[in-house]
Amino acid sequence: MSSNELIVLIITHGNFAQELVNTAEMIVGDVSDVFYINFTKDMTPDALKKEVEKIVTNDKNILIFTDLFGGTCFNVAGEFLVNENVEVIAGVNLPLLLEVILTKKIMDFSALVSHLKIKAPESIIFVKDKLNEKK
Repeated sequence: MSSNELIVLIITHGNFAQELVNTAEMIVGDVSDVFYINFTKDMTPDALKKEVEKIVTNDKNILIFTDLFGGTCFNVAGEFLVNENVEVIAGVNLPLLLEVILTKKIMDFSALVSHLKIKAPESIIFVKDKLNEKK
């Protein structure tokens, strides 16, 4: 397995995952290696797990984003953490997704995960505080 082979999977409640991918594509272009699963109200956790199993493989690194720590999407994704090649991040947002898309080809998996641990807090900005920094 090449250390740069990476699949990004976004799992969220409702259509949030799909719309994040659509928005990322609008901004950066091709995101064909970013997958999403919409956990809809008519799905069971078992059905969601089966969808994740179709994407998670042992021959590629998998970065799974979920929308909510402790929610069904997170709980199902967490079951895949037994695989060394899987990392789960709860609290997906557009800036962090774009960071992954733009840097995943220049960093190996371990370096990317470390990089995201630094970038994640920077992806949420309290604008009033930011504006006051400049004064």
